[in-house]
Amino acid sequence: MESCGSGIWLIDEERQAIRSLCRECHHTLDVIAQGSPRARRLEALLVQQPAVSVIVRHDREREEILSAFGLAPDKVLTPDEVPEDGFDSGATIVGWLGRAPMIRLLHPPIADRLTLLLYPIELRWYRTLVGSLERGRQRRRPPMSRQAIFPAISWKPPGRPGPAISQAEPPAVQDLEAMDWCEVFSRRVTALRSATTTVDSGPKCDVCLVLFTDERFAFLSPHRRLAVVTALLERTSSTAEPEVEERTVAELRPGDVLLLPTSADRDVIRSAADRQLAEGDRDQATQWQKVLRQYVSEQGLTVEQLRDQLAATGCRRHAQTIGQWLRSEDLIAPQNAYRGDLEAIAAVTGFPDFKANLERCKAAIAKVRNAHFTARRRLAELILKRLGAEEAALGGLPKVRIEGDLALVRVELVDEKITQIPRSVANRLLEP
Repeated sequence: MESCGSGIWLIDEERQAIRSLCRECHHTLDVIAQGSPRARRLEALLVQQPAVSVIVRHDREREEILSAFGLAPDKVLTPDEVPEDGFDSGATIVGWLGRAPMIRLLHPPIADRLTLLLYPIELRWYRTLVGSLERGRQRRRPPMSRQAIFPAISWKPPGRPGPAISQAEPPAVQDLEAMDWCEVFSRRVTALRSATTTVDSGPKCDVCLVLFTDERFAFLSPHRRLAVVTALLERTSSTAEPEVEERTVAELRPGDVLLLPTSADRDVIRSAADRQLAEGDRDQATQWQKVLRQYVSEQGLTVEQLRDQLAATGCRRHAQTIGQWLRSEDLIAPQNAYRGDLEAIAAVTGFPDFKANLERCKAAIAKVRNAHFTARRRLAELILKRLGAEEAALGGLPKVRIEGDLALVRVELVDEKITQIPRSVANRLLEP
């Protein structure tokens, strides 16, 4: 720099800035040579908790951690591979994974012992997220206009402990009143008796009981994607595109508002989407699942054996994720359907018809996903139109019906205990 030719002229301030930058670069290189602070913290954590599961941003980071720490493949996961029932042995999230994945992993926490390894800037993002969620919860607590439609409740069930970042935790909930557990138990017994004695015995299914504030109830399948409109009713901006959310029973909270059918077991959003699809579109989109089920049945494979075969082709997924691929009736396609998952399934199963129609399957998946997206928007518009510009306009109606047999109900209590009942009364709104 000092021996610059006549073609390069720098004033003293510019030379000083460049020298300062060089010193900073040298310092950064020295720090990197000593190893990543986050890597050192993760190494210490793995010594203290060898059974902990590690969650990283994407496949490349997983490969790097597997190589650096010698962990078992099923102990390092991406957000899409986290099992729905979480982890009993604890989990560590390495870095900021993005707003949507962090909400899914932290609300509720995926493990009783959950540690976040964050740099200062990531910690600020985390605090911003926690503050946003807390403000949303506070808006739900005293909603004067919504109370005109749905009776308010002031009870919240105990949740799992939060992640190991105490300074980033939201404020504790204050002024909670005790729930009348005798009444809850009585309603639960009444619901179970109604479901098991008023219908003919037949095939049974696993469900969770959900009680609503208008005395009605429903037995909902644990893996069913439910139409949730809580955020739609609370939205503060009329410019944002309205959309119905999808959640499972485990993701429901008291105060959430659901859109449920009253006359039959059917997926609300799927039924609305099917009206936009041509005959055969959904069958073509789920061809990958039929092929996978047939292959597992013919070969007599366990989920773990199938996981290992897929991993050999480069498709590394958790056993829980692959089990969901096989079991779920609501899944359209794997999360990474366009980035190698379908090719891996085709390679492992070896069915020539599926290989030949792979691109048609991908096109059908795109079409079905788009139909679901459009259906969520359409249902949101119907709800807003039905409620009108002001929710208080429906203050005199104890039960709000939206379209056909679809009704809005507000969650009072979610009983996460799995119960078996006749399939004919599952996934629909029931009267006491």
